[in-house]
Amino acid sequence: MVLLEAFGLASKELFDYNRENYKFDQEQRLERDMQRVEMQINRFDLFREDIEDLVKLTVDKMDMYHIVGALFLSFTALVYCEGIIEGTQPPFFMGQYFLTVAASFVYLLLAVWLSMYASIASHSFGVRLRTRYVRLPIPNLNQIQSLTTKLSDFEKQGLSKMMRLPFGPTGAQAWQLEAQRRGGAGAGGQSQLAAASGSNGSGANGASQKALPDAPREALPETCLGEQGDLGFGREDILMKAAASVPGKHVELFRKLQAKWQCYDAYARISMALGVNQMIQSVNYFVVGATMIQTCSPSCGYAATVIFQACTFGLMFLDIAGLKTWEIMCLQIIGSMPMVVLVVMLTFANQGRASNEHMDPLCKAFYASPACAFLEALWLELFMQTARPTKDEASLPRKFRTVLFLDVFGDAAYDPTEAEHACVTAGVDGRLDEQADDMKKREIQQTQAAAAIFALEGAQSALRCWEAVPQEILTGVQISQLQNLRTEYSEWRHRYHGCLSKMKSRRGVPYDPVQQDARALRGWEDLTTLEKQQDEFYGALVGPLQRRADASSSQYYDLVRNVPVWTLEPGAKVLDMQKAVDRVQNVEHEVTALLRLERADLEALGVPEEDIGAKALLFKSRKRAGHHRLPWKSIRRMTAVLQVCWVFLGVQSLLSSQGLWANSVSLGRRLSQDGLAWREVPAEWPHRSFFQPSTLSCQRGSHGVILGSPYLQYQLKFSADMVSLSPLPFAALPSGTTVLDCSLLGDCATARLQQGGAVILISLGPMEGQKQTWQLRLQGRPWSKVAGMVASCASVELLAGVRTGTCLVLAGWDGEHVPLVALALPSNATESVVVAPRVDAPLGPGFNFSLTDLHVSAAPPRLWALQPGRVEAWDLVGLRNLGTWKLDKDLEATSLCEADRGLLLAGFLWDEPRLFRSELPLRA
Repeated sequence: MVLLEAFGLASKELFDYNRENYKFDQEQRLERDMQRVEMQINRFDLFREDIEDLVKLTVDKMDMYHIVGALFLSFTALVYCEGIIEGTQPPFFMGQYFLTVAASFVYLLLAVWLSMYASIASHSFGVRLRTRYVRLPIPNLNQIQSLTTKLSDFEKQGLSKMMRLPFGPTGAQAWQLEAQRRGGAGAGGQSQLAAASGSNGSGANGASQKALPDAPREALPETCLGEQGDLGFGREDILMKAAASVPGKHVELFRKLQAKWQCYDAYARISMALGVNQMIQSVNYFVVGATMIQTCSPSCGYAATVIFQACTFGLMFLDIAGLKTWEIMCLQIIGSMPMVVLVVMLTFANQGRASNEHMDPLCKAFYASPACAFLEALWLELFMQTARPTKDEASLPRKFRTVLFLDVFGDAAYDPTEAEHACVTAGVDGRLDEQADDMKKREIQQTQAAAAIFALEGAQSALRCWEAVPQEILTGVQISQLQNLRTEYSEWRHRYHGCLSKMKSRRGVPYDPVQQDARALRGWEDLTTLEKQQDEFYGALVGPLQRRADASSSQYYDLVRNVPVWTLEPGAKVLDMQKAVDRVQNVEHEVTALLRLERADLEALGVPEEDIGAKALLFKSRKRAGHHRLPWKSIRRMTAVLQVCWVFLGVQSLLSSQGLWANSVSLGRRLSQDGLAWREVPAEWPHRSFFQPSTLSCQRGSHGVILGSPYLQYQLKFSADMVSLSPLPFAALPSGTTVLDCSLLGDCATARLQQGGAVILISLGPMEGQKQTWQLRLQGRPWSKVAGMVASCASVELLAGVRTGTCLVLAGWDGEHVPLVALALPSNATESVVVAPRVDAPLGPGFNFSLTDLHVSAAPPRLWALQPGRVEAWDLVGLRNLGTWKLDKDLEATSLCEADRGLLLAGFLWDEPRLFRSELPLRA
């Protein structure tokens, strides 16, 4: 009885001990599983925070570009509205000034537009990542219920487990739950589930799902990014490593989507750099125009030019990092040369000019103005060559410093982990210097490594598509060729891994080829839907394959629908075997180039820089997706439009300086023909468009230039901005009277035709008061026009026949000839003198027997004849023809005279009275 009681008590204690052990184990399991769920949620929450930070980096940068670009755009609009330089400018100056402002506006607008697209795209794709791929691994209700355990399950463990001796030979306690008895890894098998999932962590994509084929739906979720990717609870070695060493799949997904806006971000910066450069040039144009044209203070213009051009040099060195110092200097020197040429031209034009005088637009120094426009077009072309995208996956302008900070994880040609894992050594004075190879050689190696991996990816994409085709529809030749290509590809990929491992090991950077191949060498069926859509040959038909016996058409295979295709539609994309062969050959070319660069790097560190540049020619371009290069194409085409405008402006300036282009602006107008370039002189006409200039006399005395109309005579008064007309008394100088000379002690000599042109009445004396008259009777045909001068007889000896005294020289027009008369002035006037002209001016070829006006100048004695459409001149000393010059066809000239600084011409242009000035086509 006592033994039975003792056995009962021992059995009860043993049963209670095992039940408490069961309860304790299940509580520990539940706590462990709940902690695991919490860690999964926290880990994916960090992934979501990473995506938010990465997107916010682009959005914040683009917001800053929006503000700065908008401020600069408002400045350019203000320049267009308020940046007007007063006074008369050279005809080419305003074109260059406003074209520079237009270029600044266009580039700044492109910068704002590209940054806006980058901001919207980054935010949109960031939301897409967070809502579709990076989701929190929260268990459902069934999975939570599967974590619970009932004490009734203890009753089903069996007598051996319920009455197990604690220290017996049976080993560790192993409870069997209800789900295990049903044949699955139920809620009680979470340790095995975690171990199985941990063994696949974040390795090859899709491996986690294959490792647990029998896992029930009630098990805890091993949630991945999207369909496949990082598991919610990764391997221990993955979790314990630095995040920079093993970037998660969420980073890879982000960088794939980042390619859709990365170039917009980069070229927004390029556009901003171009826009700011052109804005500085436009401000420099305005300051130079205000100081050297408007106010005639060249020193201020020199100082401003030095300051602004030094600013452009500084910005260029800040923006560009991929060129040598002398290359950047040469580039910006060409960009600054237009302003330097302009300042030099204005310096020569300002010689001898007062601050209140207009600048002469006919200055010979302005013949160099076309060089400014051509240099601007050349600088834009050189800048575009610098901003050209690289020949890799990212297609970024890597020669610009701002692009280096575009991606915090680096791009395809740069591994950011190298900087974190590279060894350092103490330098001079305790400074730490990076123990690395020459930066130029490293850049070449990294770029070539990027080209090699892109070639490997392209070949793998082609081979993967061919290997996805069912073997039964391939010919024996195709199967053998495909196997040979795969063998060759694997060999070159192995050599690539070996070379890259050596390159990274010298810098202390870990590299795992197995991990790289596990993801890159997946088959077509192992890819996700998103990865298939991003494949280069997505939607392509593989073939041609085996031919049918009853048809002559080739067979193709559609990988998207997994069906054979017998009819090839027009425009269908086809992946044939030759493309796969070309891709594998491209791999051989790129990997061979990388191996050569690596061997050169290992042999000697002092490789000449020119040899390295030659090795860089081994890089092979690869056509990338269109959207990667769209910003570059937009900026390039807009720059081409601006270059055409600059070249057109330069050609127009060149033709205008040669007299082959008539510029039709109302102020500072040039009318050029055959060596005569006329610039309009602004005048205040008394009756505006109703005024009719008929005669023009240029005097050496105090009266200056006298302009006659059918009603009154006017004295011209030249000022800094405008020519004013002061009317002269009609009694002193009636209309129709020709002024011969007003330089003799304030007296004037005038001539007037009477009696139908048969008599010339000469008046000598003051303008107002008693005059001495002299009547000349002409023999022969009457004159319809008369012109003349008073000069010494020695200056016109051939014409006058005497050398002493003062002579009166007259020229007229009788309808067929231009007769010349020279008479000595008498001491007293007589009744009349009969004059018989003996000499006619030698008319040049092409004379149309129509004369508009005549003018005789005194120093030196010359005769000018104004004909419709042309001007002709004669030398009165040697009695010879000096030449003929054409006038612009739109100009209706009525009179001209020779002034001290050139020719003055009055007439009509488009039915409006105009006054023009030109340099003398003859030497004095």
